[in-house]
Amino acid sequence: MFVPTIKYKRVSEQTKEKENKEVEIKRVELEVPKADPEPENVLDSENKESLDEVLVVVEPSIEVDPIDKERIVITLSTGKQYKADRYCPHAGADLSFHGIIGEDDYPPEIGPILTCGIHYWEFVLDRQGVGHNGMVSIEACPVTCKSGSSKLEW
Repeated sequence: MFVPTIKYKRVSEQTKEKENKEVEIKRVELEVPKADPEPENVLDSENKESLDEVLVVVEPSIEVDPIDKERIVITLSTGKQYKADRYCPHAGADLSFHGIIGEDDYPPEIGPILTCGIHYWEFVLDRQGVGHNGMVSIEACPVTCKSGSSKLEW
């Protein structure tokens, strides 16, 4: 004889449990703490000097380089930028569309990577975009911008 191992609740039992829970929820009242009417001034004279050291977090992005349409500009969340080849050396996928930025995928000594979303080839940005066991590269290099001009740092 077959004995089921899963025990089911009857529909009427489930509705009674739901009704009891709803009644308990209605009885509970929440007390919301009152907010201070005036927040403290965050930028006092001591903090104004250290305002320059505040880290600006930006959404990581990949854009086509406006100067050279065959290259892309990769911006990390820290604001650091890299220029690299636009197309994956494996199958020619457009990395401006299929590229995935991985900032915390590997330890800091390896650094951020760019992954091709088609076949998942990874390129290390801090090591000139080398990928696939050092066999290929997307020629990545950091970009430093001073006084409005773009300069590649090799």
